[in-house]
Amino acid sequence: VGANIGACSLLFSRLGHPVIAVEPEPSNLLLLRGAVALPQRQQHRDALQSFGSISIAAVAVSEEQGQISMGRDRSNAGHSDVVRDSERARKEQTTPTAASAASESALASGPVVYSRVPAAPLDDIALEHVKKLGRHLDDICLMKVDVEGASALPAFRSAKRLLASPRLQAVSFEYVPSDPGHTSELLHILSANGFRIFGNNGGSSFGPLEEREYRASEFESLTERLRQEGPLGTTLVAWRSAAEAKRERNGN
Repeated sequence: VGANIGACSLLFSRLGHPVIAVEPEPSNLLLLRGAVALPQRQQHRDALQSFGSISIAAVAVSEEQGQISMGRDRSNAGHSDVVRDSERARKEQTTPTAASAASESALASGPVVYSRVPAAPLDDIALEHVKKLGRHLDDICLMKVDVEGASALPAFRSAKRLLASPRLQAVSFEYVPSDPGHTSELLHILSANGFRIFGNNGGSSFGPLEEREYRASEFESLTERLRQEGPLGTTLVAWRSAAEAKRERNGN
């Protein structure tokens, strides 16, 4: 979720894994589709193959089906976020050709490109695209979420079936509490589904984060610690074994 131009999607596909790449931002989407279409030379062979195991979902994640506005930093293709229509209208009236996003979104003040994109719950997106890949929802074993601000909570809130799937064993996600939407609720949603939250010693932009499990009683202090660091944040990993997932699904 938040595939951007496809760096991780292409890697996972090249390793032989089917991938659902969720990316709604039009400029990134164009580059992602171009990258997926590139022919790749098979190892130890002369024949060329494409990334046929990637299904691109050109849709934003939302708790409801519909259309939403997105803003992208004109100078940073990796920095985009959902923008309220009222916020967009206000800024476009101020500077019609290069609007600036307000603090309601994760976008910094500066030139922003706006677009209107389709939106859907993550469960619906996953169900549609596993069928295109000839798979089932329970075949998904890893979820990577790299989204800004207001896009974060809807990704987890709208993934009830996916998070309950016993085959889903790991969720890697960017966690930047200074952004709107990156709150401890994300951690509690994962914990409620049987996931254990781990710090990543190499995933912190501001310095080493203890590479250990963070229990539910520590979620608020961890969030506050990262919030004080400003917009740098870190990458966290939620993990559970297949047995833990099955116990959680059965309510045991």
